[in-house]
Amino acid sequence: MQPGQADVIRPASHHIASSQSIPAKRGFRTDIQGLRAVAVALVVIYHLWPNRLSGGYVGVDVFFVISGFLITSHLLDEVQRSGTVALATFWARRIRRLLPAALLVLAVALMATVVWAPDSLVAGVLRETSAAALYVVNWVLLFTSVDYLRGAGVESPVQHFWSLSVEEQFYFVWPMLIVGVLLVLRASARRRRVEIATRHRVASVFGMLALVFVASLLYSVILTAYSQPAAYFSTLTRTWEFAAGGLAAAAMVLWPRLESRQRTKLGSALAITAAWAGLIVIVWSAFALTDSSPFPGWVALAPVLGTVLVLIAGGVSGRLSSHNLLSVLPMQKIGDWSYSIYLWHWPLIFFVPFAFDTVLSAPAKVGIGLASVALAAATKWLVEDPVRRARGIRTWHAFIIALVGPAVIVASSFAVVAADQARYAATATWVEEQLSSGAECFGAKAMAPGADCGDPTAQSRDPDTRFAATDLDPEWCVADSDAELVSCQYGELQAPARTIALVGDSHAAALAPALQDAADDLGWRLVTYLRVGCPALSEEPIGLPGRADWEQQACADWSAEVQQALVSRDDIDTVVYSNFSSRYHDGLVPEQQRLSAQEIAATWTEVRESGKQIVLIRDVPDPQRINIPLCLSTTSDAAECATKRVQALPNDEALRAASQAEVPVVDLSELFCDEVLCHAVIGDVVVYADDNHISRTFARTLSSFVGAELGRVTAP
Repeated sequence: MQPGQADVIRPASHHIASSQSIPAKRGFRTDIQGLRAVAVALVVIYHLWPNRLSGGYVGVDVFFVISGFLITSHLLDEVQRSGTVALATFWARRIRRLLPAALLVLAVALMATVVWAPDSLVAGVLRETSAAALYVVNWVLLFTSVDYLRGAGVESPVQHFWSLSVEEQFYFVWPMLIVGVLLVLRASARRRRVEIATRHRVASVFGMLALVFVASLLYSVILTAYSQPAAYFSTLTRTWEFAAGGLAAAAMVLWPRLESRQRTKLGSALAITAAWAGLIVIVWSAFALTDSSPFPGWVALAPVLGTVLVLIAGGVSGRLSSHNLLSVLPMQKIGDWSYSIYLWHWPLIFFVPFAFDTVLSAPAKVGIGLASVALAAATKWLVEDPVRRARGIRTWHAFIIALVGPAVIVASSFAVVAADQARYAATATWVEEQLSSGAECFGAKAMAPGADCGDPTAQSRDPDTRFAATDLDPEWCVADSDAELVSCQYGELQAPARTIALVGDSHAAALAPALQDAADDLGWRLVTYLRVGCPALSEEPIGLPGRADWEQQACADWSAEVQQALVSRDDIDTVVYSNFSSRYHDGLVPEQQRLSAQEIAATWTEVRESGKQIVLIRDVPDPQRINIPLCLSTTSDAAECATKRVQALPNDEALRAASQAEVPVVDLSELFCDEVLCHAVIGDVVVYADDNHISRTFARTLSSFVGAELGRVTAP
């Protein structure tokens, strides 16, 4: 490898004089360029047709291994030449290679967000755009991906920058680790007054890589079992994939016979077989894995080791070699443009439906794929290559680009958010005025029997979906899935007329503002026992889609603590339960792990025997995974975001348990639904803050009804 060529290894010739298999010379590896084409094709196809290529996300892992291999090869070449690594020069080269195209795509995504993105998404998109510009968006996604209270979450046009963030963090830390190893080796040699052989330097780096590989892989396995969404985005769970490529690169330096033996007839046959096996494993992984696979734990070893096989053995060319497939001109071009293809394809997938008000049909998806390639080619010719080859750009110029470019993106994002804050603040003020004045037709009151409000779903003003998308109580007293027992108190705390305990998951938490206001008005004390994704209705582990085994067991342990607390407390008069009931009887959960009516009734019986009344508040209508603020952002007719009553109000296990145990039910459904539909906007209030939690504003408009119903069903 020549100095300055960190992206590829350039060959003297690709000509094959005969059908005899010979190893390609150290230089440009056309098979690696072709492997990049395979990787980006897997990712793009997965994003366009996830049902057809359910594990295409492994293309990202292939990129990680290739990066580890090429960057480590470059760094080891420098170590062999000079005994160290010029960090500033290395980082400047990476900046010139990667940052211009990335900043271009981020700038275009930022402008497209202002023009086309629904209001409800703007704040989240701008937050992620700023994080992407700073190459930390993977950590933002890591923390938000496990936030159950946000619902299912909504994608952004820069979400794919998570992998680029991981790569940039790798580029920053990797050479420093190598320099650190060399400094330790040099200090040791100085004490012992011996010379350091080049081979010892490379061997030391190999040992460091092996330690990183093992530590990161073990952490990946553990965190994947503990929290798969968090593991997916973490840099620490992906480092072993870079290390795998680095180990392959170091091995080829330490044991040059790996290449020389490939010149023998047997060696070349084994290399050809290994390269094909690696390629087959990568493609097999893309078809065999799914979104539910425990990835990136042990499962990720398949595409990673497959890539390592291609890197070590794929340089052998010959009549039967995979080198022939990977080196054809279309594969070389796609591989050459792969970085920009990856950058452009996801913003196109995100914005096309909003820009053209259409769903992504098969022709539209093909068009997005072709447009991604065209934009990538233009970006390579007009942006990437000119900046990378410009002779007037010095090292310090590159660092200025790295500081100023992201700063402009971040500042622009904040400017857009600031401009939007005035409207948000005006809506918040208007909402508080309506609540404090007791407006007769505001929110749920418009659906009340006998209300003289005309059409309760008619809108006197356009819904502020930006406000609605964040309209959840910022101070919810809710335990996370890995937290200890949490309990809060509201209302009259000194001499309450009665004490009510609210028990349940985040649906109960979303309803809590209604009970808090009722407690304030009626002189009650409200005590809460709330936990994300945990109904406190069974002391046995119950299944929930997307939850790990430890989370199910933690829920069971928490439920037992809550049960003990409820039974032992003499000050509680009534225990009110409310939950995302249908979720715990989901068809995706094995039948033996579903929450049954018998378990619920048994839990209630034990609490009732301690002298307390039990009340069930029926779960709110389920909008069937329609993100209501997003839906309202894309239509002028709120009826298009409504849900059929028969679908939104299933007869779940909690209702069956109430019938069996003769537990009174507070059913608020008539304040959400008419005879046919359950509505998205009622009395000028957006009913839901996401795809299943009711908004704080709408919950507060329910308070008088909740208080009245609780008083009625618990009256002596």
